[in-house]
Amino acid sequence: MKISVIICAAGDGNRLNSANPTPKQYLVVNGKSIIEYSIDKFLELDIIENIVIAINPSHSQYALDIIKKDAYKDKVFIIHGSNTRLKSVMKGLEYLNASETTHVFIHDAARPNFSLNLVEKIFKNLKKFKAVVPILNSKDSIKYKIKNKIFNLEKKK
Repeated sequence: MKISVIICAAGDGNRLNSANPTPKQYLVVNGKSIIEYSIDKFLELDIIENIVIAINPSHSQYALDIIKKDAYKDKVFIIHGSNTRLKSVMKGLEYLNASETTHVFIHDAARPNFSLNLVEKIFKNLKKFKAVVPILNSKDSIKYKIKNKIFNLEKKK
């Protein structure tokens, strides 16, 4: 089994409403960009062959600055994503088509707080199933009830 990762990083992070113009996935927290936390976690696992990062072409300099790290050499590749996550994933799959990848983990660049245990559980289940989708219980979602219907609280646009 040869596993690659596609990290979707083409978003602008507009919902963050930050005064900082840097896209959310490239913001630095404790000395590392948010996307680097995900890259580093995946590279800790021997099962990961390579990582493809689908970026917004206007973010090229952010991404190129990150992948200069020696630890990322020959393992992390940048491609231009698209205007939707689905299209970015498709571009990543097209890029990986020439490799010997048999399975792909798809990850959101702005979500670095996944556990290695979760990835290992997914890998274990890939040995039994063709595809695996992790489901995590949300502990901090805000909901409201009107009569007997429950709704998610959403930000006004």
